[in-house]
Amino acid sequence: MAEETETRGMPQIGDVFAGRYLIEKVAGQGGMGTVYAARDTKLAGRRVALKVTRSKGGDSSDSSEAATLMRLDHPNLPRITDYYPLDMPHRIEALVMEYIEGSTLAEWLVETRKPMTNLNVLRIGLQLCSALLYLHEQPRPIIHRDLKPSNIMIDSSGTVKLIDFGISRIYKEGKQGDTMLLGTSGYAAPEMLRGLQSDARSDIYSLGAVMLSLLTGTPTSDERGVRYGDNGRGKLRLPAAVRGSFAALLERLLHWNPESRFQSMREVETSMRTLLGEDKVQREQTRMERIENEATNDSPVRVVLLSLSGGAGATLLTITLAVLLARRGRTVTAAEYAGLPPVWCELLPAAMKGESELYWKKGGGAKELNNRGRVKSKSAAAPVRWLLTDHELYANNEADDKWSRFELELRLNRGEFELVDLSGDWDAPESVPLIRKADHIIVIADPDVYKWQPARLERLKRLRGESLQQGRGFHYVANKHTNFGYARYWLSMLTDAPSAIVPLLSQEKLWSLIWSGKWLTDHNQLDQMLSNALQPLLDKLME
Repeated sequence: MAEETETRGMPQIGDVFAGRYLIEKVAGQGGMGTVYAARDTKLAGRRVALKVTRSKGGDSSDSSEAATLMRLDHPNLPRITDYYPLDMPHRIEALVMEYIEGSTLAEWLVETRKPMTNLNVLRIGLQLCSALLYLHEQPRPIIHRDLKPSNIMIDSSGTVKLIDFGISRIYKEGKQGDTMLLGTSGYAAPEMLRGLQSDARSDIYSLGAVMLSLLTGTPTSDERGVRYGDNGRGKLRLPAAVRGSFAALLERLLHWNPESRFQSMREVETSMRTLLGEDKVQREQTRMERIENEATNDSPVRVVLLSLSGGAGATLLTITLAVLLARRGRTVTAAEYAGLPPVWCELLPAAMKGESELYWKKGGGAKELNNRGRVKSKSAAAPVRWLLTDHELYANNEADDKWSRFELELRLNRGEFELVDLSGDWDAPESVPLIRKADHIIVIADPDVYKWQPARLERLKRLRGESLQQGRGFHYVANKHTNFGYARYWLSMLTDAPSAIVPLLSQEKLWSLIWSGKWLTDHNQLDQMLSNALQPLLDKLME
């Protein structure tokens, strides 16, 4: 009976709410209401999120949230487009807001159960810091009071959105305490759990707790037993990969005493920007990556992609596979081999490179280029680390030196997957060590069989035999497939049945996307086509 009462009057799948919003599915559910994915039938079926709340008392709960959000405008806060006030007799009200493609950080923690890199945690933390700073510096400061992974969405471009303002409030100076115990254990500041006044420093503490959860790869539970000593006031326990200035930042964010924390979110932002943007950022970045590599015994899965003949499509498929793996929550380093003429620097859209763009420099190592800006893109769930090549700086190097420096950068910037585009340079002597260390070899073949060279086919045959004998993956991808009369004969010429068959893409669409600064996965039709075609190969890589 209680369950019937809770669901009475609530929208059901297939209903059209308020004569406008077609309910497709339940996107989330919690104590503050139910969120539905819906389509706006009056705006060409645009997808929206519909948050429906049942009022248990005489007051409207969403009205205060709507009033708070409707006047705000920040890239890391949800945009409210409509509000339906309390409806009698069912006592439900609704907020209509932008639909965010992606998942909550809580879902990410459950699905991956793996730590996030220091660099990515800092990037997420800085976005959250920006949103909270905006709230705190309103004419009447707004305190969120319930910052936790389940209230943070991350979309396909790596942008985070701070959601659910159900218990946020306008800060009132001089108030001695909150009217009720608020927040979530493990993320709420100690003063909130004791019923004392919450202020900007309470959100600062919660920000640190969220960052620590991402660094450990596990949801935070009881604060006292997990992170400090039994009295809750001991030294902060941090993962081995978190040291130096980053550790000091977290220790100050998560101090049990509000007076010893950062006193404003602007101070936090300054410290984070200093950590990410100081002159010696590359040294610090490399140091963090090296520490993380030393702290784990997990080796990345190395995948090398070879073109059977020139123009077969290894570069296009390397970049696309990197995007699709990252979209599935895997950390990826995608590298253009140092022996190849530079292509990726201009080919990759700036929105995909973002802050993860690394460029070879003279004397070894890589340097981080200026951020070219990040715009909305559904390319990946989290930024891919792209290693780009400047061929001129390597032209006079000996092959062994070129190999060792390239391998060093892969080790320092590794993710769960390393994708290396060897294209047509795979049979050069300096490529041999890379191929020998690969867990998977992917050979890209297109229907231009007149380009296939007997000597290369023989080398591939030997390479396939060695790989299979050593238990490594060896895969063919048939690219540019069409149903021409000899298509079946072309596929039969490959030693093995292809692990993926990629259809011939419209050259007009391809050129239009590249010239407009986008990638293939930014086009809905091509994205679906490539995702479906490459799924069998992705399954094999992720086994």
